[in-house]
Amino acid sequence: PLAQYLRTYNPTDQLYRKAVENFMYSCAGYCVATYVMGIGDRHNGNIMITQDGHLFHIDFGHFLGNFKQKFGVKRERSAFVFTPEMAYVIGGKNYRTSKFFTMFQELCINAFLCLRKHATELEIIFTTSVVAGMKELSSLDSVNYLSQRLCPELPEGEVVDIFKMELKRSLSATSRRIDNYFHLLKHSSKAIQ
Repeated sequence: PLAQYLRTYNPTDQLYRKAVENFMYSCAGYCVATYVMGIGDRHNGNIMITQDGHLFHIDFGHFLGNFKQKFGVKRERSAFVFTPEMAYVIGGKNYRTSKFFTMFQELCINAFLCLRKHATELEIIFTTSVVAGMKELSSLDSVNYLSQRLCPELPEGEVVDIFKMELKRSLSATSRRIDNYFHLLKHSSKAIQ
């Protein structure tokens, strides 16, 4: 459905390629940002895509790993949302062997390593924001989430492997599909009433 949506609004090959490029870059940024900042409540109602392929998130009420629970079960089971449908847009049917999928992985890793180089600055920004009164950022302990994600004490190669593993886990997360299904079901029934 994502590729079809982009094809509908980008009918020429040139427009479609540009939309896919926009999607790839914005999706890489989205994956890294939601991973590092622990953004939660990531479902198909909060992840949006523009007609020209830019992916963005609209709800930042849950972050730094403060994820929602339903009946005592955490709804967020993967570090970020990257579904096979998203990978298909980037690399096609055989996305795992696609040069564009490899490029996407490199974009993610480069963005992650760039943020990691600035781990101290990020922690300072979040630390000074503790006084802002946000529920999810109420103490210095909340800021530790950033360190846990950026792993400044580990060698670069090790954190790259960790991020790649999280990317694979996200691609295979069936819980995300189930959560999206129930979210659609819940909100479509509200629309009917």
